[in-house]
Amino acid sequence: MATKEEIKSEFYIGIQNVSRKAFDLAIKEGRLSTDPLKDNYAGSYMYMDHYEGKDHFKNIITRSYDV
Repeated sequence: MATKEEIKSEFYIGIQNVSRKAFDLAIKEGRLSTDPLKDNYAGSYMYMDHYEGKDHFKNIITRSYDV
């Protein structure tokens, strides 16, 4: 039987995988950029969730969902 720490670790690994895939897809689609000089630079956003068929990201400075 898995320990509480093992279950917690697997949960966080799962979240990391989901957010990594969401960022990769958003970059591929052009919603986010790998260029730090662009307004939609991926490093300026945090992954929030997926609903209504779309991944949602929040700007870490303005807190707006603008991509």
